[in-house]
Amino acid sequence: MKIIFLHGFPDNPEVWRHCVTHFEGRAVCRTPELHSLPFEKQIARINEMSAEDAAIILVAHDVGGALATEYAARYPAKVVQVVLVNSIGLAMFAHRLRMLEQLLRSSYMSVFLNPFVTTLTLRPFAKILLRVIYDLGGLPADDRLRTNSAEVLDGLARFKELMWQIPKKIFEPGEPLLMPVEVILCDKDKLHMTPSSSELQRFFRDARLHSLASGHWPMRTDAEAFNQLLDKVLKLS
Repeated sequence: MKIIFLHGFPDNPEVWRHCVTHFEGRAVCRTPELHSLPFEKQIARINEMSAEDAAIILVAHDVGGALATEYAARYPAKVVQVVLVNSIGLAMFAHRLRMLEQLLRSSYMSVFLNPFVTTLTLRPFAKILLRVIYDLGGLPADDRLRTNSAEVLDGLARFKELMWQIPKKIFEPGEPLLMPVEVILCDKDKLHMTPSSSELQRFFRDARLHSLASGHWPMRTDAEAFNQLLDKVLKLS
């Protein structure tokens, strides 16, 4: 079995290091670097990585969940399972933005969507901005993610590209994904409201919701508990 781990913004493949180590010997793990690629090239990158595989598992964090659900919708025969970590996919997120509470939780996005906020304008403030993001997400001061270079902010263009797809997703959410989808939401990450069973079923026909006492980066801050939960939901021998 092959597991493809998809990072979010502003991150890189380093975020999955503990997971890859945990699953070594039981699955082939791939962690593509996505922050510099337009969305369609991200789709193509997954295709390249899985070209010789009959079935893959996608584990996605943050905005990586939008990529995972879109890829699964396009290639349902290839994706046997999707795991969303502090993510609910783009279609459900678009639906959620009709709700005042979700709008308030997601209000910080307006800063990144501002046309004057670009990779070039952010780079001079990269160290400060990344420190603020990591602090808000509860990342320990000694975590290696904090050594990320300003290049991870190149993902801002991809973030904007995704967010501009939201109006279309509101009116054309697409068919529910049919493969098993595991949604892991951490109680210290306040971006997403907990979905109801009926809401999950609207977007994911075979879905399960899991809660974890952690923050935005559970694979870093609570690696052991997170990996144990992945063991439970992936059921790899």
